[in-house]
Amino acid sequence: MRECCAFVWRRLYNCFFEGRCWVIMNYLKEVLNYYFKNLGWLALFVCIPVLFFGVILHPFKMFEFLIAYPNGKYASFGDFWNAIFDTGIITMMCFVAGFVVLVVAISLLLGAVEKHFKTGKVSLVNDFSLNSNLLGVAKLLALAIGICLLINFIALLLIFVMHFLFASHGVAIWVNIVFAYLVVFISFAMLIRVFSLASLTCVEMLLNGSPFKNSFFDALSSLDRAGWSLRFLEILLGVLIVGIMLGASALGIGWLGEMIGLLLLVPIECVMGMIVFFDHNELTRFDKKRWF
Repeated sequence: MRECCAFVWRRLYNCFFEGRCWVIMNYLKEVLNYYFKNLGWLALFVCIPVLFFGVILHPFKMFEFLIAYPNGKYASFGDFWNAIFDTGIITMMCFVAGFVVLVVAISLLLGAVEKHFKTGKVSLVNDFSLNSNLLGVAKLLALAIGICLLINFIALLLIFVMHFLFASHGVAIWVNIVFAYLVVFISFAMLIRVFSLASLTCVEMLLNGSPFKNSFFDALSSLDRAGWSLRFLEILLGVLIVGIMLGASALGIGWLGEMIGLLLLVPIECVMGMIVFFDHNELTRFDKKRWF
């Protein structure tokens, strides 16, 4: 018993007093510190796509489905599809317009954060190259959204199969509800990891000028090197968005939850990608000199 207590004490000592805990929390602290200190102008860059997607397109509709699922009746796959996906002509046209707006917003945001890191100054007028920022961001964002839609479709398919096997007269029982929550939570965790990888790949392409394949493998290497430092950030981001979306959906204001969730997701992912790039390439950040 004494040896066991001594072992536990040594592990706690190594974690908290030799700095390992702070190493693990490093990116969480860095990203959130930058996000909240610069939230005003970060939000300014993404306010239009946040309004557009939050009010019209509902990218987090899965969580609204979770709230409605226990009291709804779903007799076919089409009922599930209509509850999560909207494939109408008007919606598709809005999606294309929203995609273009989001690409421009992310391009400008990445340019602003890069300039802030390199000069210590914030400028809302940024020079960006049509052949690098816009096209690079468009390719990565289209790929990330495509993967996310595929993940959502697979999640929807799994929930439908479970519903078909266990639901009573089209109404979900507790097994279906628990399974649906579990599938949606796992899917959302995968979506955040996809956007983290896309953000790192995009920053590698824009700042190094390397092709997609090289940037992608460099981003994978960065994720591996960061380890739990980034995982803690992703977990916290996921928990915040899930909590906000479930609460807002339960109150009937899912659109507001969507906007807050996007206001968290988009700037934090962009800032995270830039911070990891500067850290792993050992580049000096001049923006820190303005904080202390």
